[in-house]
Amino acid sequence: MIYILRDPVQRTVSNYQHAFARGWYRAGYPLCQAAIDDPIIIGASLYARQLSEYEAEFGIGSLHVVIADELHREPARVLGEVERYLGADPFDGWNRPVERVNSISAVREAVVLKRLLGKSALVRNVGRHVPTWIKSAVLNMAPRPPQALAITQQDEDKVFSLVVDDLKNLHLRFGDRIDCWPSVRRLCGEANLARPAAH
Repeated sequence: MIYILRDPVQRTVSNYQHAFARGWYRAGYPLCQAAIDDPIIIGASLYARQLSEYEAEFGIGSLHVVIADELHREPARVLGEVERYLGADPFDGWNRPVERVNSISAVREAVVLKRLLGKSALVRNVGRHVPTWIKSAVLNMAPRPPQALAITQQDEDKVFSLVVDDLKNLHLRFGDRIDCWPSVRRLCGEANLARPAAH
């Protein structure tokens, strides 16, 4: 099993935006409320808890953990480690940048097209061959699902407060590998502020 980690606050924000794109939340529903009401949106960001549950069930070493930031910075090294973990033959084409997929705009476009054209495989296959300008024209005529509210500092503070204990455990395990995450920088900054002055 391969488990990919990214900043848990950023992951939660993305989850919230994708939920709106798919029409799961009503218009005007803020992230700070979704974080309280929807157990999945925060639960999926509690990586340390999830890792310990997987390892309790399947054993230590059953998971290979990939840090998303490392994958984007050093795809050849990270994917080489994945190959070794899987016992796969090395592939020498990993040096090109890893494309980001499943963006919020792509998800919104797919949802609108699915609503217009249906879910059949035939429609999806035909859709792949339709010129972009035709897709754009169709999309511009289609009703859109409600858009997520802008993320406020209050939203981010709420999410951070709900993941902070798990994040501390995760930081103990992965240390400087996740120091680039904004939520870890915030965690460390608050820890430094709370530390008593040396005498």
